[in-house]
Amino acid sequence: MLRTLPAYFHPTTLLFVDDDGFLLDSMQDSLHLKFNIKKFTSGVDAFSFIQLYKKDPDLKPCVEKAIQYSQDFVIEEKRPTILNLSLMMNHLLNPKRFNTVSVTIVDFAMPAMTGVEFLDKINDFDCKKMMFTGEAWNIDGLNLFNLNSIDRICRKSEPAVAMTAIFEDMQLRYFQDHTQILLNALKNLSLVTPQCLLDPDLTLPVMELFRSKGIVEFYLINHEGFFVTATASGALGLFILQSESEKSTSLKDCIKTDAQNYYYSFNELPEEQKISLKNVLGFDRLGE
Repeated sequence: MLRTLPAYFHPTTLLFVDDDGFLLDSMQDSLHLKFNIKKFTSGVDAFSFIQLYKKDPDLKPCVEKAIQYSQDFVIEEKRPTILNLSLMMNHLLNPKRFNTVSVTIVDFAMPAMTGVEFLDKINDFDCKKMMFTGEAWNIDGLNLFNLNSIDRICRKSEPAVAMTAIFEDMQLRYFQDHTQILLNALKNLSLVTPQCLLDPDLTLPVMELFRSKGIVEFYLINHEGFFVTATASGALGLFILQSESEKSTSLKDCIKTDAQNYYYSFNELPEEQKISLKNVLGFDRLGE
């Protein structure tokens, strides 16, 4: 899978499962400014939480709001039938969106239920999965990684800065996985795909640009590369990102990749979107 710019992004929750309560408290202290933290010292309790989590409709991925499927009983799979990108920004109205578990980090050696057993039980849980280990090499962990049952092995001795970077990368990969679902639907429905979602060299410069502007969440809303953005304080805006062939005359700032040039601008939301969001939110988050 190409690691392209995600079609949407917002803060999420890291789920830690480790019988060392002191370590979990330390993780929360060092990471709470960047992530929500959910922690369990028991694999049994964590599994019960996940079963309830999966039943909550407010915790479904944002991309599912934009795609409608029909069941093809001949080939026994769902096919996308309708795709409406404008519905993506409705996720801004979901107060539970930051509770989305993007990454689950599991200790290898736990009583009652080992890390391997826990990961096997949550195999169908939609998140990135990591194994936490105190050992430099762990045969069972490596076997799970080779079988694609986990996405990464992380040593507990990693420096805090390096560990934070690993979790940020896993969170980004979670949104890139869901963007791939969107790209597949666009292709199956023969719809126009924004070029910005196809160039992996665009991901880092755009994410850095958003950080420099204080933007913590964004949502693609049409096929022309328009994104609704939000800062940590709740101020909303419109970001336009288009390739050379898509470019409108009003776009001046440029990001160059090996593939081509992309042009962008930060703007106010169109009046109709302001009215729609103000009516639902109940207060003005615009232009703060």
